[in-house]
Amino acid sequence: MTLIEHLVKNHHPAIKARARMEASIVLRLLETLIAAGYSLAVDDGDGDAQSGTVEKLAGVIFSVDTALVEVCHGRKWLGTVSLVLGNDGYDVIADYHTNLETALRNVNDYADRLAEGGPLED
Repeated sequence: MTLIEHLVKNHHPAIKARARMEASIVLRLLETLIAAGYSLAVDDGDGDAQSGTVEKLAGVIFSVDTALVEVCHGRKWLGTVSLVLGNDGYDVIADYHTNLETALRNVNDYADRLAEGGPLED
């Protein structure tokens, strides 16, 4: 079972396609930022941000409706990415600090392709 399928396994069949789209974008977001050398923590609203592997962070994100991904480089805080699940799927990234624009370019391009009906990519 892929990580995407694991993340959406408990979703109702009527919304699995949207949930797969969200998972695909969220995983690309996490993997892209980590590959660029950033450290991440996810705040799920309980006031205690969690860090860890892509799998752990994605699990935290998919356990709530909204989450903030805190982005740091070394000890320097760079900003957050606000995620909102449950809308159209391609719009899961609701907002982010503009200084993250360059780092998020390929993630945003991917979400735009999905919004236009493009295929999911693993």
